[in-house]
Amino acid sequence: MSPSTPELDEVASHDVSPRVILPETDGRVDQDEEWFEVVEGCRRRRMRMHDYAELFSTPGLYEALVYKTLECRSPERVLRPLEGAVAVAGQSFRNLRVLDLGAGNGIVGEMLRQMGAAEIVGVDILPEAAEAARRDHPEAYDDYLVVDLTETNEAAERRLEKLAPNCVVTVAALGYGDIPAEAFQKVLDQLETDGWLAMCIKDRFLDLEDDSGFGKLIRGQVRDGGIEIVHRERYVHRKSIAGEDLFYEAVIARKRSHGGSRN
Repeated sequence: MSPSTPELDEVASHDVSPRVILPETDGRVDQDEEWFEVVEGCRRRRMRMHDYAELFSTPGLYEALVYKTLECRSPERVLRPLEGAVAVAGQSFRNLRVLDLGAGNGIVGEMLRQMGAAEIVGVDILPEAAEAARRDHPEAYDDYLVVDLTETNEAAERRLEKLAPNCVVTVAALGYGDIPAEAFQKVLDQLETDGWLAMCIKDRFLDLEDDSGFGKLIRGQVRDGGIEIVHRERYVHRKSIAGEDLFYEAVIARKRSHGGSRN
């Protein structure tokens, strides 16, 4: 990692972490069905991993579970090659106007801020995510939009037009119905030509037989010249609740035209 890229531990928010208890499991449960227990004082409750509204609403829980217990490293595995690719292209990270899609509690935004991005706007569908970002990483974003990008929202569209993003970052937010391919395409449409795309997604969502739409969208964009991939890498995103490695792919690309296929 280059000296200018912060380590994950440097941007961890609070050390008021609730106690997390992982269940014994055979590893056959998919990511969107994983669950755990959290202990707060005398209270013990069961929660789903993908119940993000509840995760974000409990101070310290999201980062305690995902980053400390399950050892998630996706922010680093996406932002580090983005920083390198920007430098190789002879550009400065300080000139990036970033749209952070699926911004969550702001840990990615905080890293982008420390790396020197000029302007950062977070986007998430959950108001609980925006509240968590203000609580956990209050200096991360210049603005944070709570919006469903599959629906018309004139105020959000005006804000994104004002941002004129030349970089879109989305870390572990695609697939599993969290952000549909339609919303992702809408964000790509907002990205300036020659702008940067930095993303990661579970590897299976890029398979030919996958029906989520992401593999089809990315392949169509590459085939028709909409984007040019400059870095692609399979890596361990985090541990599963059962302790197994979960593999994602990091993709760094340049937008080359508005003519990429959506099919």
